[in-house]
Amino acid sequence: MNGEKENFKVNGIILAAGIGTRLRPVTDFIPKPLLPVNGTPLLETIIQKMKSAGIAKLAVNTHHLAERMESFVKNSQYASYATLYHETEILGTGGPLVNAKDLLSETDCFVLYNGDILSDLDIGKLVDFHMTSGKMVTMVLLNGPENRVLMHPDSRTSGTVIDILGKIGKTSPSARLLTYSGIAVFSRDIFKYLPEKPVNCSIITAILDALREKPGSVGAYLPEKILWNDIGTVAKYFSLISSPVKQKPQTPAASPIRVYPLAEQGSNRKFYRLSYPDSSKVVMVSYPEDQDFDRFIKAGTYLFRNGLGTPEIFGHDKAQLAVLIEDLGDDTVYKLLKKKNKGEVYRTVIDWLVDFQKRTCELGDECRKEIDRAFDYPGLRWETEYFTENFLKRYLGVPEEKCSGLQPRFDLIAQEALKQPQVLVHRDFQSQNIMIKDDKVRIVDFQGARFGPVAYDLMSLLKDGYVDIPAPLRREMQEYYYRRTQETGVKELTFSEEQFRKHAVIAGLQRNMQALGAFTFLSLVKGKSKYLDYIPNGVKNLIEGIDELESLPDRPTTLPVLLEILMNSPKLAR
Repeated sequence: MNGEKENFKVNGIILAAGIGTRLRPVTDFIPKPLLPVNGTPLLETIIQKMKSAGIAKLAVNTHHLAERMESFVKNSQYASYATLYHETEILGTGGPLVNAKDLLSETDCFVLYNGDILSDLDIGKLVDFHMTSGKMVTMVLLNGPENRVLMHPDSRTSGTVIDILGKIGKTSPSARLLTYSGIAVFSRDIFKYLPEKPVNCSIITAILDALREKPGSVGAYLPEKILWNDIGTVAKYFSLISSPVKQKPQTPAASPIRVYPLAEQGSNRKFYRLSYPDSSKVVMVSYPEDQDFDRFIKAGTYLFRNGLGTPEIFGHDKAQLAVLIEDLGDDTVYKLLKKKNKGEVYRTVIDWLVDFQKRTCELGDECRKEIDRAFDYPGLRWETEYFTENFLKRYLGVPEEKCSGLQPRFDLIAQEALKQPQVLVHRDFQSQNIMIKDDKVRIVDFQGARFGPVAYDLMSLLKDGYVDIPAPLRREMQEYYYRRTQETGVKELTFSEEQFRKHAVIAGLQRNMQALGAFTFLSLVKGKSKYLDYIPNGVKNLIEGIDELESLPDRPTTLPVLLEILMNSPKLAR
């Protein structure tokens, strides 16, 4: 506001009470207006914009997670500037104006700004335009995702609204359909078209009533080349914060509300930490082709209910493919092995694994029904075919004829794995998927859990491609696992040392081949080149496994051709 109107006072309201349904489950934890963009909560950005534009007093309505909203405002530099109006029942977009009528009607006009809109619109220029126009309402319109406001253009940057949602039935040859931006200026005459008392109602209904009684009383302001984003969905929000918008630098937020991506792993799922001063949670955002999304919810809920290490699931939205889960922190076993005694770390994890296997066996048919997935022969052979296609053929360039000759031996490995006692396995039980939180073992990436070979998870841990485990330590930990299983009294975990040794060798081979297939697929097909770094350790583990297979007295097969490939491939020259 400038010029002769610089002493003219205008108040404003930010609509910030909404539940943020399209952003669930993120908004189950953080109200939408407090979501940070460029490191600053959206509400703070809007308040600063209104204050800088000369808005004298500001109303902010609250409902959803009101205590978080109130805490933020009251502990910010704007505590004396913004007045909070709490709604015990949500009042829509019109009721909040009535609820804050005492403040909004102090001035001839007031600005309305939706609390979920990110924009670089110049509020001062908008108010000047409104005051000059003589209109009762000035709606900021743009060509956007929901073009429902019919406007007759008066100039390149202005027009007259003649209909909304087709409710009046008017048209014009030159009229254009545009999107209401969620930003508007109202003269206080608008209260004639709103209820006397604050009830749930729409501001659009009031605007339509004004249009019917006074055609031409609603103007359109058409800003050119403005930034505008309604942060409408989970994917849209995280895309926005992953590629920050270019705005004027913001001062640090008064409240350390943070949302930031966690390190990417092998899958296309993305994880973001939502952080408050007193707590934090994590959002997983999946992708349309993810066939394991429902399994993540079902398995995670069941295992957590039974105290079996998965994070608590607080909410999810199938349409958004998003899940709000417990934050397990950053202490992966992978990190802890670099800082702590390796033997102690592995014993802690093995104790947990034995307990996990014991308890899921004791849950019996209930567990099988809830998980409802098992390694079968095709599933095990898929792993070795994955290894053949990606590691042998794509990475090493092994000819088809030589690869075909290996398949009958891989058949025998799979058949032998199925002879083992079948227990619930995580299926990717390696150091980056195992966390320690509050001195307790927790697991992530569990959506692939299924019933399978008893030694599969143990060998995923002890022949982990991410960690170089000395052979003596591996043998010590295998012996430790064996002793612990024999203390359980559970049938599936009761076997002789000789049987266990065979179980470990077979499961280790099966797992090593799957891991090498994954490393090469992720690096060569998905472009995640960091996984090439883990191939040498994976190859070392596989060579050791082939040697161990050779030493079994009742081995089901041998793998001399595979060993020859590994020892002589130029790609693996040591």
